[in-house]
Amino acid sequence: MPENAKTRISMSEDLRIQNPESRIQRHKYFWLFFIALGVRLITAYAIPEAGYMDTAYYTAGGIRIAEGKGGMEPFIWNYLGEPEGLPVSAFGYWMPLPALITAPFWALGRSFFAAQIPFAVLSSLVVVLGSHIAWEATSKVRAFWGAGGLLIFSSYFFPVWTLPETFAPFALCGASMLWAAGHYWDTRKVSWIVIAAVGATFAYLARSDGLLLIALVCIIPLLRRDIKGLLATGLSIAVMLAPWVVYNFNVRGVPLPTGGTITLWLTNYDDIFCYHCALSPNTYLAWGWTNILDSKLDALVWNLKTLFAVIGGIILFPFTLVGAWRLRRQTNFTLAWLYLALLFAAMTFAFTYPGPRGGFFHSGGAVLPFVVAAALEGLDRVIIWVGKQRRWNLPQAQLVFTIGLVLISLFMSIALTVPKLQKWQVENKAYHEVGQWLTMEDPDGCAILVGDAPRFWLLTRISSLSVPNEDAYTVTEVARRYSACWLYLDKNHPQPLSSFYQHIPEQDWKLVRSWSHGKLYRLLAAQ
Repeated sequence: MPENAKTRISMSEDLRIQNPESRIQRHKYFWLFFIALGVRLITAYAIPEAGYMDTAYYTAGGIRIAEGKGGMEPFIWNYLGEPEGLPVSAFGYWMPLPALITAPFWALGRSFFAAQIPFAVLSSLVVVLGSHIAWEATSKVRAFWGAGGLLIFSSYFFPVWTLPETFAPFALCGASMLWAAGHYWDTRKVSWIVIAAVGATFAYLARSDGLLLIALVCIIPLLRRDIKGLLATGLSIAVMLAPWVVYNFNVRGVPLPTGGTITLWLTNYDDIFCYHCALSPNTYLAWGWTNILDSKLDALVWNLKTLFAVIGGIILFPFTLVGAWRLRRQTNFTLAWLYLALLFAAMTFAFTYPGPRGGFFHSGGAVLPFVVAAALEGLDRVIIWVGKQRRWNLPQAQLVFTIGLVLISLFMSIALTVPKLQKWQVENKAYHEVGQWLTMEDPDGCAILVGDAPRFWLLTRISSLSVPNEDAYTVTEVARRYSACWLYLDKNHPQPLSSFYQHIPEQDWKLVRSWSHGKLYRLLAAQ
């Protein structure tokens, strides 16, 4: 073990022995967990339905698994894999873990609130782990509670922690991997690298971005020249991935799904929803180096904004930079910043369109506990520096400013959450209206083309396909191929269909119903 690691561990143990508050720290963990869980359950109660595609997809997947139909999906949300027809094989693009977590709770409660319960628990554990990381790094009980408050009220992340989605499981598994890997580096105990490997693999089963964590956890024992640790890592990953590999071989004939890799060659984000698109390295290079470089620059700007505002927490960001420097010798923080740098690079220069549109936000949650811990350490150092100039009572100032940061985060969380929930409610109301009309007019339940196919199915149980980002002729081709009879276009319809939406449609479609939120068309050949 390196001398500095031994010294740090020894000092930490001495501080815990000398500090009587550390002896009741276990009770603080339980209190913090239940406080966080209470807030999460209140938030979950305020979200009655899935509000966007990702969480609708995983909720629907959980329902299908609970019903014994988890291998197939009654909707098509993209056409990248050239699906043959409805239903399609499940989890060809997104990973299965959130749906697997959802399934038993849906089976028991059969409500969206019940589906959110396990994610409320997982996100509460993120709070506890982050508080432990902050306390472990600083040996300050104030940092423990401050980190807990900042992670409970985590601004942009606040409304999504309880959703049947990747946020909570990826953040918990990713942060656990980084924390455990840091302990392994310092101690060379194989048990730590096994925990890290398990965390990385679960993170991958939640999001394909978890491959970065798997790569990192495999490299660490190599750098330590620890054959035993490397074998334990490889075996842990292999055992955990075996069922997923077997499933993919049986369903797709490949060990792992590759649908997401096609997005490397996007020249426009909406091309995720294109039909018969020839996305390949050749078409990407044919786009031209000027366009390619411009897209990378745009992604760089957007991801820097995400880094500052979403992951950095705006007001926390400058303190995080100070704290990161102060904690630079702590291995788990070094690994967290390394992972963040790799993720930033991947979401900027490789997945140039999916990254800024949510990929960086989703996977950045794994470093949030380290960001919060570093921010609190940085805040303390800034207060010490300023306080000496102004002759402050330093302990009192540190407590007041820590509480102030938590309160600011609370108000930011509420301000960001309320309009988001209102937006989801309005959109869902529109889908409910369309679904109710179709249930009365088309009891056979013919498939429909809509903007958000997983969400429409979840709200109405009508087989759905996403409207392709194509012209009216191609939309008609898609409807006929997949036996869809209906087309619903709202105000956020694909740009190639603007003239279709604004004027009398072509001869293949008939406008049958209009609402303030959109228009419903029937395919005439289907009458």
